[in-house]
Amino acid sequence: MLLGSQHQKSDVGCSWQNGRIEQFFGTFKEKFKQVVWSKLCPNSLQKELDTFHIWYNHVRVHLN
Repeated sequence: MLLGSQHQKSDVGCSWQNGRIEQFFGTFKEKFKQVVWSKLCPNSLQKELDTFHIWYNHVRVHLN
């Protein structure tokens, strides 16, 4: 594959076998629970998701 990456499969229904996605969802849920949704306007969900996207990919400390 391009850049030497390979497709990696996990068993059906066993998402915990994929450490990267599990780390992402764990981090996402932690940050998602910190948002006070009652104080946000209905259109601000996309803004919050965009902010998380930037933080997750560019700001937070990565393991590698």
